[in-house]
Order: sequence, then structure tokens, then C-alpha cells
Amino acid sequence: MRYVLPGGPVERFLTFINIFSHIDEQLALYLTDFLEKQKIDIGLCRASLTITQLCTTLEEIQFSENEKVDTRNTAKDLNNSLHLLETGILCEMWNGILQAFNKCTISLQSSQIDISTAVALLKSLQIVIQSIRDNFDMYEQRGVAKTRNSNYKTSGMRKKKNKYDNASFENFIPITDKLMQELSNRITAYENIKKKPITE
Repeated sequence: MRYVLPGGPVERFLTFINIFSHIDEQLALYLTDFLEKQKIDIGLCRASLTITQLCTTLEEIQFSENEKVDTRNTAKDLNNSLHLLETGILCEMWNGILQAFNKCTISLQSSQIDISTAVALLKSLQIVIQSIRDNFDMYEQRGVAKTRNSNYKTSGMRKKKNKYDNASFENFIPITDKLMQELSNRITAYENIKKKPITE
């Protein structure tokens, strides 16, 4: 958690939270419940932690003699995962996807929008996702820059023959393809509504 004192911003690790569900609503409940117990006003909170900052915090926990062994081991495992090139690539991919969806969603929520504009927005979003899909090499380079790691995870002592054999690429394509398909379904639904005659 980051907070601001007169001398400047301060970051502190609070705790690991045990979770039993990864559903968005449940995760939100875990977080709000914890903040309430700590008497922290969620209205004064905002997410601002970057991967670099998170790794730094995890390293502090990993090597802290004041932490329990289990906590230090958990921090070590999380830190190692964040330094994987595969993690960096997928983080960069999702960052691009979520930014595009956020911009489109804001426009779609306008009370003044019509069906034709909605369809055009979804088609433009589809183009963005297609562009992301076609630019794996660019996201790979961004992943390298983010994690400062240019090597893919090895399986034992055997390396993958090339980047297109690795799990990151194998996840990258299905994710973007699934999003493209879902957008196509939504566009078709909107276009069907558009074709229906308006009856008074």
C-alpha cells in the first residue's frame, strides 16, 4: 500500500490475503473486508503499483528476517513468476487489451449513442485486438523490457526450440482469438437489432 506523508510517498507491505475464489466480485469482497478491518477508507485508495515496484516490495519481504519462512517463500515464488518473460509478455498484452476495452466501454455507455455508432466502436475495437494478435514480436520486446529477461522458461534442462513453441505464444493467440470471436458475436447481435423495423 502506498500513502503520502509530509516528507513524501511511502510504500508498505500489509499482508498476504488467503483467497478461495478468483471471481471478480469475490476478490473485491476479500479486499474491502480487509480494508474495513484495518479501518482504511477505500475511497482514499487507488491502485498505482507497477510490476517493478511490486518486485521490489516482494524482494524486501523475501530477504526480511522479520517475516515468517512461509511468507518469505511465498514472496520469493511470486517474485520469480513476475520476472518470467512469459509473464511480462502477457502483462503487456492485457494492458493493451484492457486500455482498448476501457476506451470503448466509456463511449458505449454514453446516453447519446446509437446502434450504428455502437457497431462502429465494436468494429474498431476488433481491429485493435487483431493488431495486438498480429504483433506478438512487439509484445515480446515489451515483455523483455518489463522483466529485464530475454529468455523463456526452460522445461528442466531442455529449452524450447523457438518462441512459437512456448506457453506464452500458445496463450497469446487463443486469448486474442477468443476476444475477436466474442466481439464478432456482439457486432452481429447489434446489427440484427439495427435491421429490425421500428414499430410504434
